[in-house]
Amino acid sequence: MKERILYYIKIYSHYGPFSSPQDIRLTVAVTAGILVLCLLIHFLTKQSAKDYFFQCATLWYLYVLFSFTVFSRNPSPDYAYQGYLLWSYQELLETGRLYVVFQIVLNCCMLIPLGFLMPFCCPWTRTFSGTVVTGMAVSGAVEAMQLFMKRGLFEWDDIFHNVIGMVAGYGIYAMFDSKRPWWQRILAVACEIPIGMVAYILAKIKGWI
Repeated sequence: MKERILYYIKIYSHYGPFSSPQDIRLTVAVTAGILVLCLLIHFLTKQSAKDYFFQCATLWYLYVLFSFTVFSRNPSPDYAYQGYLLWSYQELLETGRLYVVFQIVLNCCMLIPLGFLMPFCCPWTRTFSGTVVTGMAVSGAVEAMQLFMKRGLFEWDDIFHNVIGMVAGYGIYAMFDSKRPWWQRILAVACEIPIGMVAYILAKIKGWI
């Protein structure tokens, strides 16, 4: 299993902002632009150093996310669309392919960092509903660009799993947010239930438990 997982990771290493010297140069330029832009916002709005850090981190992660999922991919000749929700679980039941498990886990984990980072600099994501809407917007933008630019498969499953990850990241933020009442921080643990359920279902299907 270890060899197969490393194989799937190697596939994704061909994409993203560090896959070639040209991509690395672009990443350095974008990173510098983000630092300068956030520094300008920092001085104009008199924000704290913490706000500056999380703004930079959020924008940089969004760049990495869209680079991996859209811009660094080669276009295909046809539009690719999968309109059935939870089709990946059906495929996993029928084929048992580890690659499907890898895809589901990756999509769940993809927006966890964003769910954690955004509440520090984007007030509308400091609530559960705001987090869900933002997760749907970001994931929907990725999927729509993959479809119309012919750089991937549009999947409702990806949006579903991305939002689960976004909620999990928000839950981590909320659990350690000292400004919240203690009971809200305890309730934030519930944000980890969906991703835990996905992990349990995958393990159950594969016979690992």
